[in-house]
Amino acid sequence: GIRGVSLTHSIPIHSIMHSLFITFLLSHLLLPSLATDTCFTCASPELEANWEVTNLPLKPKDLIFTDKCSSDTDPSLGKSCSQGVCYEAIIPLNKRVTYVRGCYASFVEETNYTRTNVNPPVCVYGPYGKDTVIDTSKNNDEKAAYAANRWCVNANDGELCNAELKYSEGLYSSPSTYFKKCTNPGVPLDRQCIECSHFGGGGDCKADSTTYCRGPYCVKYDGYLNGDVMTVRTCAPTTPFSGDECVWMESTSDFQLFGITLQLPYKAWHCYCSGDKCNPSSRVSSSLLLSILLPLFLSPFIPPFSSS
Repeated sequence: GIRGVSLTHSIPIHSIMHSLFITFLLSHLLLPSLATDTCFTCASPELEANWEVTNLPLKPKDLIFTDKCSSDTDPSLGKSCSQGVCYEAIIPLNKRVTYVRGCYASFVEETNYTRTNVNPPVCVYGPYGKDTVIDTSKNNDEKAAYAANRWCVNANDGELCNAELKYSEGLYSSPSTYFKKCTNPGVPLDRQCIECSHFGGGGDCKADSTTYCRGPYCVKYDGYLNGDVMTVRTCAPTTPFSGDECVWMESTSDFQLFGITLQLPYKAWHCYCSGDKCNPSSRVSSSLLLSILLPLFLSPFIPPFSSS
């Protein structure tokens, strides 16, 4: 009889190894990178009309303002992040806790934060002056307000990293436990900063003021609220920047007056620094000075940082 002909062909071992290597690359390097380039992207609704309190110079056009930003339960809030560094913050506003999350590069013009230096995550927090927030979990009691900023990169398991700062009773009842993953690397917690304010015709806030507060960062806000000159020097518990920085902020802010919400235009420089009494404009560091002067060359219509 006729003998059967085998259709089975032997495959060279090097071809098998090549295929396995390609599979390894796809599963361990390329595919996880797609997951790591995604961040939760959202903000609390109250921040849409009060963006200046975030101190972030850019408000992304695709940012979703939703109450869901207080948790991590909605996967539809994930958006791509080419830089790979995710960001989140807790910001007290009008006795409420608000949140902002997203790709850090979409909030700032440039940054020193990279995948390398935020892995493990960088997280800073502190009490928000004498402000309080309403504890909605227990009889609407007023508790000390805290602010926090956190930077991170996603692990290879694809879980988005920027939902650690979220609503929890522990935020009110035990802040030290809630923020146990937060540190304040390299920044002393007891800087002496000038504290004063001036708005319109009221107050006095000159560079030689002798009234001080203490905190990890000093800050100066200098600009206009509803067209009137405004200057504020004070302490700040956190900063959304990786170093000393000045940014120009423009927004329309909500102010409550006799139960009526007024929307007032706000334009000001926000300058952060980490040295003792570093927030009079006549003594800003060279890095602050550069960040002040550069926009003046780019946009002659922005008023300069005041030296008052």
